[in-house]
Amino acid sequence: MSEGGFGKRRRRRGGGGTGPVGNQGQGQQQQQQHHGGNNNNHQGGGQQHHHQHQQQHQPQQHHTPASQQQQQQGGVSPPTMVQPAVPARDASKVFPMAPYVPVSNLTIQQQLREQLLAQPEKKGTTVVASAKFSHFLTISNLESEPAPSSLDPEYSSQVYHTTNRYSGKQVVLRRLVDPKISPDTCTAVFESLRHFRHPNLVPLDGVIWTTDFVLGHNDVIAEYRFHRGAKTLLSAFFGSPDQQQPPTQEVTEALLWSIACQLAGLIRTFHDAGVPLRGLHLTKILYLPVGQRVLFAGAGLKDLMSGGPAPKDSIEKSQRADVISLGLLLLKLATRNPTCISLEPLQKLTTVSPVLLHFITTCVDGTVKIEDLCRGLGERMSMEVGHQLGTADFLMQECAKEVHNGRLMKLLMKLNFAFAADISPDPEMIALRLLFQYLFHQVDENGAPRTDWGHVFFALNKLDTRSPDVVQLMSENDGTLLVISFADLRTLLDRAAASLVQKPDVSAPSQSMGTGVSGGSRTPGSMA
Repeated sequence: MSEGGFGKRRRRRGGGGTGPVGNQGQGQQQQQQHHGGNNNNHQGGGQQHHHQHQQQHQPQQHHTPASQQQQQQGGVSPPTMVQPAVPARDASKVFPMAPYVPVSNLTIQQQLREQLLAQPEKKGTTVVASAKFSHFLTISNLESEPAPSSLDPEYSSQVYHTTNRYSGKQVVLRRLVDPKISPDTCTAVFESLRHFRHPNLVPLDGVIWTTDFVLGHNDVIAEYRFHRGAKTLLSAFFGSPDQQQPPTQEVTEALLWSIACQLAGLIRTFHDAGVPLRGLHLTKILYLPVGQRVLFAGAGLKDLMSGGPAPKDSIEKSQRADVISLGLLLLKLATRNPTCISLEPLQKLTTVSPVLLHFITTCVDGTVKIEDLCRGLGERMSMEVGHQLGTADFLMQECAKEVHNGRLMKLLMKLNFAFAADISPDPEMIALRLLFQYLFHQVDENGAPRTDWGHVFFALNKLDTRSPDVVQLMSENDGTLLVISFADLRTLLDRAAASLVQKPDVSAPSQSMGTGVSGGSRTPGSMA
């Protein structure tokens, strides 16, 4: 993406440039030489500049020691290779050579964007007329109908997706259909788990006992946070039960170690608080491809189905069951069999290392506590920390590409609100109209529209930062030549935008500053 490449304007003839007025022609010529055309030439231009940069800054090569040695031996010394010094930059050049910035550097990777914006497959909607759920928008079904729960077949459950009207956050509702659960049990389970937070836990945000969600049913609704792009381990690594959707991920030993470290840390957090996790299952653990994160999304479900939180006299037994559940989960993933509960198929595999085999066997036996497992995972834990930190750095770098987009979007909205489409005699509005044409109505020598993102991006940055650089603007008939700084243009823009939100004087006839794109009336709002 180049900084300039200013040509003629669509429907408005003339050119423009930035810098001192006396050097406009020189600046435009140098700009065409160094900053190319539209954004399709960025890669080639960047390689050319990089090559020139290497030639200019290549260190001088001196062969004096080698020549002296050859002269002593009676040979002919080669010529000394001395490159000329790099000349100082001419201050009169208003468009110095600048590195190319590809458009891809301004947005996150498309694959990552698709994962972050992925929407779940919805299977109809559920209409809830009760005011108790009025804070939810449209409630969509992620499961077409209630089905027996994988934790306890005596209970039926169904999953929904919706958005909180007041916070804007997307949530997942898990409904237990006609369970034998009292309202006091729901309150006890929620109070025992509402404070738990962990990177590998989907927090439990609420448990509601209600008869108003689906008429004619006494339901329990558990509310969790929604994670975009997440799939259950069952669907991600084994596909859907009807085989309509094949598995999207492959199971490797490195992935198994990563899952073991993440879930062991989660279990350790619960056990240190004296609370068993309960409910580890392929259908209750979410998998995020970004960073290979796993999240436990079934907090409180087993407690609800068991009549409440685990009694104190059975906490040790429940914690032992957590370790066994971890081993069975890894066993099913390692053998690629979601129903496997025997170690014999695992022992026959040649793709599993003896260390991983011993770890899974120890978990399934249930003879050690989670503290001992975490100590045994010490080396793997350090590797997992490095992997997650590397992923965090990658995501930070990708997010940094978008850090200025919100600022520029606000500036574009303000510019469009203040843009006057009609012919107004106000000099300030004429300047803003010419600026708008200068930004978006450039054409090349053949009259084709120019989509040079670099020109728009750098011009908006100068406008936003109130740069003292001047820009030359021309009217469509070349009858008006305006030389003005970006700082003055920003002042005019702020003044025009502020006038839009002022209360009109009803005693005087209103004078429109311009019409919007749709031609409708303006609604006062914040123009900050």
